[in-house]
Amino acid sequence: MAVPLILYALGAIAAVLYLPGCTKRSSDAAQTPTPAMGKGPTKLNKATNNAGINAAKTPNPVEASTIGKGRRPIDKERWVEVQVDHETTYDASIDLTEVESKEYESQEDREPQPNTTTNSPLVEYTKISPNSTNPRNHAIDTITIHCMAGDLSIEVCGNVFTPTGGSSSNYGIGSDGRIGMYVEEKNRSWCSSSASNDHRAVTIEVANSAGEPDWPVSDTAYAALVDLVTDICKRNGIKKLLWQGDKDLIGQIEKQNMTVHRWFAKKACPGNYLYDLHYDIAEKVNKQL
Repeated sequence: MAVPLILYALGAIAAVLYLPGCTKRSSDAAQTPTPAMGKGPTKLNKATNNAGINAAKTPNPVEASTIGKGRRPIDKERWVEVQVDHETTYDASIDLTEVESKEYESQEDREPQPNTTTNSPLVEYTKISPNSTNPRNHAIDTITIHCMAGDLSIEVCGNVFTPTGGSSSNYGIGSDGRIGMYVEEKNRSWCSSSASNDHRAVTIEVANSAGEPDWPVSDTAYAALVDLVTDICKRNGIKKLLWQGDKDLIGQIEKQNMTVHRWFAKKACPGNYLYDLHYDIAEKVNKQL
């Protein structure tokens, strides 16, 4: 009997010592959710726990690329748009104000700038044509001389340019030497079968004193043409009028800043008479510049 009693007593003591620990562990398990429950952290060993904390502090690559000191996050849609427009890949962490600046500068390059171009004081008659692009998108640096293919007065020439959807020129010169204006210099006329040419050129129609094949002009009209071109060059900062008779030099104004209609369309304009006098026109104008 003594041995069983001793064993019984020892078992009771062990139970008393063990139960508090079991009770505490059960309580902890009930209050600490598993990861699947999503309500709190699971106790991890030190190495695993630090790795988890570091991962939580590190943004995903897209977010990380938009973070930087003193920089605002880039709107990803605008960033992509800028890449397409400028054909340049920008770092996503670039300052938004820098992107906006690049967009603005690009807009400035594309849009027409405020135009302070004046018109010739030699004009005696004005009839503004509806056929023009307002304003021109290029500074004036070229002269394009045309012939009317007829002996039209400046008034009749103005009437020809009146119907909407037709053609026009900036100026016209009659055989009597009078000068008319149909499109202001700040605007592009519809004259040379080339938008790019007419955006940068002042176009002038000159009446013909006779017909084909050479389409000559009167001496009075010719003298008025030289005076008008001289005035246009002075007011628009064209330092020297250049003519090489070379179609391949179109747009290379440092070599040639005179063009003719026949280079842009199958036409005889400005007629052989005026075409052959382009060297003389340039020489006479340059003497007055």
